[in-house]
Amino acid sequence: MKRIKVKINKSEREYDVYALLTSFFPQTEIVTSENDNEACDGVFSIDENGSNVKLSINFEDLIKETEFTITSTDKDSAKKEFGLKLYDFLVEATGLELPWGNLTGIRPTKLIRTMLEEEIDSEADTLRESATEATVSGSLCVPDSVIDKIKARAYAERRLRGEKLELGIDIAKREIDIMSRLHGTDGYSVYVGIPFCPSTCLYCSFTSNPIFKYKDKIKNYLQAIKKELEWDVSHMSDRYLDTIYIGGGTPTTLSPEELDELLGYITNILPMENVREFTIEAGRADSITKEKLDVIKKYPITRISVNPQTMSDKTLKTIGRNHTVQQFVDAFKLVREAGFDNINSDIILGLPGETVEDVKHTIDELIKLAPDSLTVHSLAIKRASRLKRWMDENELEITMDYEEAMRICAEGAKAMGLNPYYLYRQKQMAGNLENTGYSKPGKEGLYNILIMEEIQSIVAMGAGSVSKCVHADGLIERCDNVKDIDLYLSKIDEMIERKDALFCK
Repeated sequence: MKRIKVKINKSEREYDVYALLTSFFPQTEIVTSENDNEACDGVFSIDENGSNVKLSINFEDLIKETEFTITSTDKDSAKKEFGLKLYDFLVEATGLELPWGNLTGIRPTKLIRTMLEEEIDSEADTLRESATEATVSGSLCVPDSVIDKIKARAYAERRLRGEKLELGIDIAKREIDIMSRLHGTDGYSVYVGIPFCPSTCLYCSFTSNPIFKYKDKIKNYLQAIKKELEWDVSHMSDRYLDTIYIGGGTPTTLSPEELDELLGYITNILPMENVREFTIEAGRADSITKEKLDVIKKYPITRISVNPQTMSDKTLKTIGRNHTVQQFVDAFKLVREAGFDNINSDIILGLPGETVEDVKHTIDELIKLAPDSLTVHSLAIKRASRLKRWMDENELEITMDYEEAMRICAEGAKAMGLNPYYLYRQKQMAGNLENTGYSKPGKEGLYNILIMEEIQSIVAMGAGSVSKCVHADGLIERCDNVKDIDLYLSKIDEMIERKDALFCK
């Protein structure tokens, strides 16, 4: 892999510079180093002296430099101006435009939604009636004049335009309509993390532990979860509970008896009267049984995830999912036969060795099953991940045409009657694209929208989970639980104290 050395004399620019260079040069290692003798294939330098900035790049056949003056006086505006100038320089140097402009954050639809709400508010008297009506598909009706303003702002402020901006606006309109029926900062959501799986997938960056190693600690783990839930009931009684999400890991690695204990406690102790959505992940086909589904059906679960990731047996074996495509199909049908009418399925684009033909095959097979929602993930290869090490050891690179793969998924979702309803991005995301959720009208994952749009507090239980407090003034604060299972069990009182500090100021 080739390397570009970055030289910056103002450290606060490093994050944005690294993110953009990684996007413009995806198969290149971007390093920041003061060691001039370190081997590299090119140099990108930024010399900032007061308001004067000089950019230069010397990499392969790219030799270019420019100078400009930052005219903004306040820090935030100066940061945005620098980001635009940097992006424009890289576009001119490479001849490329990025799908999401100069956005480096993970929540592009939050930015677009905020712009949309600001424009609607600024013309409230003339737009109030049309901007609060919903179409049959659950998307906000907004006049073309407002959309034109959004497009102009998005390009001027973020160099964002074209298909991705259209997608972002479509999702933002749908989210505004959905969120208007939730409680915002007057409400909250609960996340319960079950960090155990039948095996750990090669690409996984979540808190996940092989269940067989922790069988003798599950009882204590559930007791710790109960203790956190008790805190929730005694401290969040002044808010409405909108959604509950049991994730992981794979919650259905628990035995039927353990699931019964957990779900029974949750529904007995939490205020369920206002809950709009109750999700449980059953992501692994090798964790789903009729006995477990019978237990889940006893409780008011409204949404369940059954995830193939791919419909290729070869890829499933490579990434360490110990089940076959046929086992996934059988598990999906078992869930449907059990009476669940809101089934989500996740797939991942860019898994090792896969091509767009594999993606098309996966979509074609899912069309036959007709999930109620589909989440399409672009593989994010973290620098220190097992996947990155495995790919380096096997001298593999991702060469998939991601834009074509995304187009195939969007067309497949449309064929199933699914609309895009939420979107987010990750660092080191393949193709510099996004993760997109599609669903049938009325089957959207409300928790997914809430956590990405950050309009509501999330109280999270379990090892590795992160609680988020969203204040009425827009301020957002977080606290995390430790990831290590043994440490979590021994420090459960400290985890609760962290919630006290976050939510009870």
